[in-house]
Amino acid sequence: MPMGPLILSRDQSLYSTRRLVEAARASGRDPLVADPTLCSVQVGKPARVTYEGALLEGISVVLPRLGYSSLTAGINVLRALELSGVPCLNSSQGIELARNKYGVMMALAGAGMFVPRTVLLNRPDGVDMAFEAVGGAPLLLKFLDGSQGVGVVLAESERSARSMADAMLAGGKPLLVQEGLRAARDVRVLVIDGRAVAAMERSAKPGEFRANIHRGATARSMELDAPLAGVAAQAANAVGLAVAGVDLVRGERGDAVIDVNASPGLEGIEQASGKDLARMIVDSAISLSR
Repeated sequence: MPMGPLILSRDQSLYSTRRLVEAARASGRDPLVADPTLCSVQVGKPARVTYEGALLEGISVVLPRLGYSSLTAGINVLRALELSGVPCLNSSQGIELARNKYGVMMALAGAGMFVPRTVLLNRPDGVDMAFEAVGGAPLLLKFLDGSQGVGVVLAESERSARSMADAMLAGGKPLLVQEGLRAARDVRVLVIDGRAVAAMERSAKPGEFRANIHRGATARSMELDAPLAGVAAQAANAVGLAVAGVDLVRGERGDAVIDVNASPGLEGIEQASGKDLARMIVDSAISLSR
């Protein structure tokens, strides 16, 4: 069996990682799953990457699945492999940008896309200006590096928003203050190679405002119409990702992009759409193989 993709993931048992392994094997490839936090890199050209003491050789392509805890290690490994000429489905640069919510908003705005009114806040004395700029409550407060709904709070009043902002800024990390769009529909679109291939509508569980599948949200399939597909593909391209989960809210003012994810979970959207999305991702990776 030919050497298949190197899948960078901390946990082989995760649904998305497991599905990518299954898809690679179904395509006649022999994938290797490696935890990037257990890799070492010897600087050079080409760089030498070892995993658990063994040199990684003959890697045809890399499929990164990097979560919060493995991001730094994963990007370091990706950079070494990129320098050595190994193709990567999602570059280290695109992944690094996608994990910075401020960077994502700037990239989307720079591409002329509709995004929520957003302010980067570094100090408590800028709170009043930020609230005015986004139109007041309700509003969202977000850490720049959160994922899966972590580090995001909803403030229903300016009074509560001010106390939340003070508490969050006390740790020395900047915040995004963002208008709380009244969403008619919360949508995730999966983009592969510049083409939107599947969409799902997500509904938060009772008492929860975050429509993340990991937080108990439910998902159902939805029509992937041309305007939605176009916005999602443009968003992925703006952030520099070949594979991306694009989050949008569809409201009275149109389709607003609220986030772009470089390692989108496959479980909810595969089940909702009924599509073999893991195989599509693996096929895209194999097409890059050297």
